[in-house]
Amino acid sequence: LSRIRVGIVGLGGTGSLVVEQLSHLGIKNFFLIDPDKVEATNLNRLVGSTQKDLGRLKIEVARELVERIN
Repeated sequence: LSRIRVGIVGLGGTGSLVVEQLSHLGIKNFFLIDPDKVEATNLNRLVGSTQKDLGRLKIEVARELVERIN
């Protein structure tokens, strides 16, 4: 699984959970697509995000989540 590259479009509630779970399975190579930034309304469902992430790109938050897991 570590050699697979996975593309995920949308890193909201579902996309961020998928990234987290696939990372726990050993996947390290992702192609993430989401132009949105973290907003206060996202915090309750965006895995890995905190108040400090407000205004940051969701893909940055997801990348850091993958790095922490792997």
